[in-house]
Parts: sequence; C-alpha cells; structure tokens
Amino acid sequence: WEKAVEILDGMSLVEVELDTITFNAAISACEKGIRWEKALELFKCMARCGLEPDTFSFSAAMSACTGGGMWEEALELSRQLLQSTVEPSTASLNAATSACEEGCQWKKALQIIGDMMQSKVEPDSRTFAAAVGSCNKAGAWEVPLQLLSAMMQRKTEADAITSSALISTCAKGGEWETALHFIGMMAQNNVEPDTSSFISAISACEKGHEWERAMQLFNAMVQSKVET
Repeated sequence: WEKAVEILDGMSLVEVELDTITFNAAISACEKGIRWEKALELFKCMARCGLEPDTFSFSAAMSACTGGGMWEEALELSRQLLQSTVEPSTASLNAATSACEEGCQWKKALQIIGDMMQSKVEPDSRTFAAAVGSCNKAGAWEVPLQLLSAMMQRKTEADAITSSALISTCAKGGEWETALHFIGMMAQNNVEPDTSSFISAISACEKGHEWERAMQLFNAMVQSKVET
C-alpha cells in the first residue's frame, strides 16, 4: 500500500491528471494493507480533486474501515453511498453488511438487505452470511430463520459460511430439524460441512433431546475426517 500511495503522490507532484481508477487502486492497496485511515483520506481526497467516487471506491473504503475495526465509519460510507447518485453493487453493500456483523448491528444489516431489494440489487450468500453473523453476535437468534425464508424465496444458495452461521443459529434456538436440513443441503451442493457446522448441529439435536441423531452426526463428522 505504501508504494501505491507513493506513486499517487508522485503523479500529483508532476501534475499528472489523477482519475477515479488511480484512486481506486490506491484505496484498494490500503484496504489490503489494513490502513483504513489512509484509505479514508484518499476517499475524501477524491472529492477535493473534483472526482466522484464509484461503487468500487465505496466498497474498498468500507472494507478497509471494517478490516481496521472501524465499522461505524464503514456504515457512514454506506449511508453516503445510498444517498448518492452512484448505483450500488452487491459487492459494495456486502461491505456494508460485513461492517454490521463487525459491530453486531443486526437491525442495520436487515435494513441494508431491504434497501438492496428495493434498489433491485441482488443479495448473495455473502450478504446473508454477514446478516446472520450480526444476528448471532447480538443474540437475536430468531431473526436469521426469517432470513432463511427470504433466501429460499430468492433462490439464493447457501455457501459454507452462510450454512454454518445458520446452523449455529439453529443450535441456539434448539431447531434441530432445520439444522439437519442445512447439513443435508450442504451435501447436496457439494459443500463440505466443517467442524463448527457439525458441532452446532449436534448441539441443536442435544437441545431437542434427539440423542440418536446427535450420535449419527458425530459419526458422520468422524467419517468425513474434518479436523476436530
């Protein structure tokens, strides 16, 4: 990231015209280097240079802030994005829901998903995974089951991260049947359940007094040779 910023500064000194692509590259470099302060500084500098940030600018800056633990700044950027004339993308709003997960802001995550649907931006598995994660961190385990309904209506396939988060939710609510459903779905989609998924499903069965099913899951975990 330091080299990218150095090149950008050098271009400015020799009066080379800076454009959005150049700034985006520098902001992205800061994101990868977890330098949220510099990423935010460059983002604000775009306006001073008469340049309008695009969806990638917002996405990279939000990801940099979230990566640096500054989820509030990331959510402020998402607010600016939705109020701007820039057309948001799934990636840019996923950066916003990731910030919600970091800050346990599950209500805000649901709001962002609602905004996505209204603006005809399609949520993907990562969107739902971050929203479910924010609910789980905040202890609002009932809400992700509603998100599951939205996922099924939109025919969004749950990947390993989303499925694991939903199975964790099922464990907290004792929803053993739903947990087993997700384990089955993962197999159908050729997604290998990890240790966390198995343990959460076993916990859900335990709370539902389904001891035999819990043992079946344990045996399946051992046979699948996942790390325990």
